[in-house]
Amino acid sequence: MRILHVSTFLQGGVGRSITDLAIAQRRAGHDLVIAADSGRHTGYESYSEYIAQLGSGGVAFHTVTSLGRGSHAPAQDWYEMTRGTLAMRSCHRRGNREPNRRSMSS
Repeated sequence: MRILHVSTFLQGGVGRSITDLAIAQRRAGHDLVIAADSGRHTGYESYSEYIAQLGSGGVAFHTVTSLGRGSHAPAQDWYEMTRGTLAMRSCHRRGNREPNRRSMSS
């Protein structure tokens, strides 16, 4: 099964749950990617230990800009996250583990 997990960032208990779930899914033979915020804002970044564990577990981790506009424009935040998610989905469907940067930054 091909799986795409999308989260704002991987922190705390939720980040731990997503990391553990993704690694277990990979071990079960699923093809998956995790997409999360790029972490450009202090306090809104994924824990490096979770990213390292995903890498060790063979899980692809990509970042997208979802919080780039800040809390003043939540509709724009959702637009950015959706656009990034669709770009990730498209590259994943093509079997390409790396996104086309143009598809996420237009």
